[in-house]
Amino acid sequence: SLRREELRLLMAQSAVTICAVRWEEPFGMVAAEAQMAGCPVAGYRRGAMPEVVEDGVSGFLAAPDDIDALTDAIRRCMGLDRVAVRSSAQRRLGLDPALDRYEAALDQAAQ
Repeated sequence: SLRREELRLLMAQSAVTICAVRWEEPFGMVAAEAQMAGCPVAGYRRGAMPEVVEDGVSGFLAAPDDIDALTDAIRRCMGLDRVAVRSSAQRRLGLDPALDRYEAALDQAAQ
């Protein structure tokens, strides 16, 4: 079992994280953690992956179960700017943006 910091370092050193899930992934924690470490994600456009991965910025998504398209997505990830991958993740998936969205939803519900 890896400690969280060890996992983050491994993800930061990885070329690409492949998330080829065959189900409707409700969030995609592995994809989120990889991007926060600056590692681009290649996966299928299924479940919440389109919300978790900023296509063309923090990774590339392929049509579900299309192995050739997934292979292309993996290759394309190799050319992404890892600083941009991490910045995208921090902007979209970090704690502060999540809290801002919750506060906005609560404000709207209270009105």
